[in-house]
Amino acid sequence: MKKIVDFVRSFRDPTRRLRFLLFAGTSVVTTVGGWIIIRLLATLGWNIDIANIVQAIWSIAVAFYLNNRFAWGDRKWIPLIVKMKLYAISKIVTVSFNAICFRVLLLVSPFVILWVLQPLGAPLLKWYLSHADEYAQLVAYLGSTAIIMFVNWILYDQTVFATRSLKELQHTHPRIYKWMIARYIINFRKE
Repeated sequence: MKKIVDFVRSFRDPTRRLRFLLFAGTSVVTTVGGWIIIRLLATLGWNIDIANIVQAIWSIAVAFYLNNRFAWGDRKWIPLIVKMKLYAISKIVTVSFNAICFRVLLLVSPFVILWVLQPLGAPLLKWYLSHADEYAQLVAYLGSTAIIMFVNWILYDQTVFATRSLKELQHTHPRIYKWMIARYIINFRKE
């Protein structure tokens, strides 16, 4: 519980809030671009799950570039290759989790949408039912993206783009520490 409280308190720092806004902006760009890719591929007749994987690959590449450049651009002392390795490892977890969330939400979202729209009247229900697939996909995509955005913020901030001292890195990730020392000793931030 203390870690959660500390995490929430850390947003008092204006630079942390700015970092989160930049991260959120990156997430918006990848979300909108990903939705366009999914709709385009679905219109071309692709399976929706395959279209989701294609957009995930695109989103991963764009998100890494934008986050590395803008949101965590001040953390240049971590070598790019280390960030890329940690990012790739984090994506193995999050892409699998995203695919599961997307599939579950795709199954559940039509019922949730009907439950929400029912009190609003028959014309709205009729309109929804004529476009049910597209809206169920949109709700599933946005829901799974929101869940993964939260998971990504934690992973990026705590591992991929972490601000760690060399001493802390030596104890928490000894292999990365040795690799960094061997290749990039000049680029380290002095503490």
